[in-house]
Amino acid sequence: MSGKKYQKVAVIGLGNVGNAVAYGLVNQGLCNEVLLINRNKQKAIGIALDLRQSIEYMSRNMRVWAGDFDECGDADIAIFCVGGAAPKSCDRNDLLVGACEMVKPLVEKLMASGFSGHIIVVTNPVDSIAYYIWKLSGLPASHVIGTGTALDSARLKCFLSEISHVDPRSIMACSLGEHGNSQFIPWGAAFIAGTRIEDLVKRNPEMFDMPKGDFTYAEMSAHLLEKVKKAGWKIATLTGYTCYGVASAALAIARSILRDECSVIPCSVYLDGQYKLQDVFTSTPVAINANGVQDIFELSLTDDELNEFHESVSVIRSSIDKCKKYL
Repeated sequence: MSGKKYQKVAVIGLGNVGNAVAYGLVNQGLCNEVLLINRNKQKAIGIALDLRQSIEYMSRNMRVWAGDFDECGDADIAIFCVGGAAPKSCDRNDLLVGACEMVKPLVEKLMASGFSGHIIVVTNPVDSIAYYIWKLSGLPASHVIGTGTALDSARLKCFLSEISHVDPRSIMACSLGEHGNSQFIPWGAAFIAGTRIEDLVKRNPEMFDMPKGDFTYAEMSAHLLEKVKKAGWKIATLTGYTCYGVASAALAIARSILRDECSVIPCSVYLDGQYKLQDVFTSTPVAINANGVQDIFELSLTDDELNEFHESVSVIRSSIDKCKKYL
């Protein structure tokens, strides 16, 4: 091997999400080496073989193999995809105890390897588990990032695209707070072509193809928020799980780190004074580069939106308090 720096990513947990993340790393050619770690080692070996044998039709050659935590010391990123099935309650916080019990020994093994890279957390409830992993790992807060509302924001833009017929990548909008039922949408920061969506709806309502025809802006915004909140549960009801959306969010974060892109993504990070919030992981737009979290953007919120944010964070804090019992 030459002296050139090789980029290595470890995927921890190979359920539907971990499998989709592993495939995305290979399909997008994001790194040189992909290490797959799973409780069932035989499954990891099978997935590694399948991915390795697909290299012929991918964009680059890569090393893909099934291994263990003692091989993580030189990894640039570890992506935690372990977790249980979607809860029937439609509340991700019901997964908390099981997630803490699963994650703790894995983080301990990861850090024992000498790992000093970045951790991307997909495991739900992602905000509190990101906090928990940060505490367990001892890494700088800037090196631990939860996917948070990156997925919810993508869903919001998808739904706005469906009613406005504008490419979702040309829409600026996001969801903030908990990746869960208490999240909210700061509509003052939602734009199409530099124009606030609220203004577009009022001036040009025919641009928006709402299901029931005539509608008010308040009705549209409430409808979309509820649709975003329920999107994952709808998919899980139809298929038994969700994987591609959240895997894409994790891959976007990984890509921005590995390629030093400085992309702005709404995701769950440690706040230390932003929005008058401290010692909590929650979602807001963040610039991500090779150093992890470079900048945290504090949006200008109305008093009502700030109250919604604080109410959402109170839900996360309650979950974090329960996590602390497992530290």
